[in-house]
Amino acid sequence: MPKSKKSKNETAAPPADTSQKAKEPKELAEEWGRKIKQDKTTLEQRKKALAQIIIPYFNEVHRQIASEDFSFGVSELQDQKPVRVQFRLGDGRIAEVSVTSEGIILKRSDQPKEQVVKIGVEDPAETIENITKLITAFIERKA
Repeated sequence: MPKSKKSKNETAAPPADTSQKAKEPKELAEEWGRKIKQDKTTLEQRKKALAQIIIPYFNEVHRQIASEDFSFGVSELQDQKPVRVQFRLGDGRIAEVSVTSEGIILKRSDQPKEQVVKIGVEDPAETIENITKLITAFIERKA
């Protein structure tokens, strides 16, 4: 079907206005303050999940395995709150669970950096399930 030609009197619709209205510096400062407060709150929630869900789970795994082939440690920052759990299997492979501004991150030393997994902490059962998958993958690879 041939395209119809536009007559000389037809005009294209003006582009949608995608620019934002100019804001006062005070408004920008308030927005920035809200964002920073929200980011800090989210980071604190992630640290809390690490301390109250993930670390106790690793303690229980370590107790149940009861072997020198499985070890883990906790890293803390200046605020004395945990920010990272690293665990190691006997053959030297290391994995870590870290709290970052982007979320809770799962990394394995035997995989490329592109295979980092981000998990949420809203559902404790889902958090534990993701940690279990990470540990299981390490155990299966070791065998």
